[in-house]
Amino acid sequence: MILAEKLSDFYRRNSKLQNLEIEQVDKFSKTEKYFGYFDGASSGNPGKIGVGFAILNSSDEVIYQRGEVIGTGTNNEAEYFALILLLETALKNGVEKMEIFGDSKLVVEQVSGRWKVKAENLKPFSEIAKDRFKKGNFSISWIRRDKNTLADSLSKV
Repeated sequence: MILAEKLSDFYRRNSKLQNLEIEQVDKFSKTEKYFGYFDGASSGNPGKIGVGFAILNSSDEVIYQRGEVIGTGTNNEAEYFALILLLETALKNGVEKMEIFGDSKLVVEQVSGRWKVKAENLKPFSEIAKDRFKKGNFSISWIRRDKNTLADSLSKV
């Protein structure tokens, strides 16, 4: 099932997403391990939301980064969508191994399976993220906001 079908309510509220493309970039190597950072932000909750993520190589060089305001939603929807865009970008570009970091304890714990997803609006996001995790050798860890400054700055609305 494609993202738009699984997240139909979210996509209806955010028509800009219907034209959202996952970029193919020539900077990735299948054998290298990468580090991904993601963040979502909202102005109001719910309110205007932005997403940001960055993929770095083992030398701490930014290989790819993306940030944009995508519409309206909750802060947790923004966090999840940022993670999903990071995973989709990594998979489309052949990244097979990546450590992922985010400052949303809720998203990190739910995706890792340690916390249940209780909010109905987040269940499709969690299912998609977990599905994408199975397609690569990916791990996810929580970090403090002050250690996630690049993704945070990219997500600002």
